[in-house]
Order: sequence, then structure tokens, then C-alpha cells
Amino acid sequence: DTSLVVFDQTDGRRVAGGPAFSFVEGIVFLSQTEGPASGGTVLAVHGTGFSATNTYALEFCDASGNCATSDPSLTTFSSRSLLTAVTPEWAFPAADALITLVVGGTRRPASGTTPWYYRESVSGFLPASGFVFGSYVSFRGHGFDPSLPYTLTLTATNASGGGAPPSLPTPPRAP
Repeated sequence: DTSLVVFDQTDGRRVAGGPAFSFVEGIVFLSQTEGPASGGTVLAVHGTGFSATNTYALEFCDASGNCATSDPSLTTFSSRSLLTAVTPEWAFPAADALITLVVGGTRRPASGTTPWYYRESVSGFLPASGFVFGSYVSFRGHGFDPSLPYTLTLTATNASGGGAPPSLPTPPRAP
């Protein structure tokens, strides 16, 4: 703790003393500024005033008020200026979010907010295989906005490792 004292600049006289003042933890910058909406990105959180005796989490909130908080058990104290944390899953459409430090379960918005971008991520396809023509494929993932149209593009490469894509048979013409 530090004491704050106010001095008169004209004569150097002490005008008032204040109660104890404490510096709080704060985020200065992150090792990355974006990651998949599925979460799981390991972040190096560079900051000030971190303590091994506190528990930490990161709260991610977008402009619509959607929030996700990282698991404190996956946040590790490394030094007074470094934490590592794992981003939580983002169950909302991909968005810019601001990160606020959570110390011992208490939000520290005064510690500053740091920008983060959650981008869409695909976690699987249904079915996992299909015919060259006439197959319907759907995908599942995180961060997709159901009100937006998406296009699924197939990119194929030669399974033998060659640079040319495999040749596909031409479908028969209707009579």
C-alpha cells in the first residue's frame, strides 16, 4: 500500500494526506488478439501486479452484452507480470469482444479492457463422407450467425501428394 499526499505547488506545503492507496492488477497486452469461437486458445497475459495468492479469470464481452468467462482453474500465475489463461468457448456469433480481468471473482473494469476477436470455427461435417455429385453436407461449429448466409466450398487435392486436384467424372446430361 502507498499513501497519497497533496502538496501546494506554490510553497511546497502539505495540504492533505489521504488514506492508503493500492495499485491493482491490470492487463497491458496479450500474446494474441484473436482465436476460434470454440475457445481453447492459450494466452500469455502480460500485465502488472499479479499475485500468486489471487485467482484470475478473463471475462470476454461483446457490444451486445454477450459474455463468456474463462475457467480460473485454467489460469496460471507465472510472475507479477505474466499469467497464462485459456479462452472460453464463445456461444454467440463471431464478434469483437473486450477482455476484463476478474480477480478472486471480482471484475476489475478499472484494470483496463483489452480487445479480442472471436472468429467462426468449424468442428465437424455431417456426413463425414459422400458422393461426388448430389451429396448434402452440413457443418457444425462455433460463432456462426444463423441469420447470415454462408457458402461451403470444396477444395480437393490429389491424395497421392501431387499438385493437381483429382479429376471428377462429368455428370450425364439430361436427355
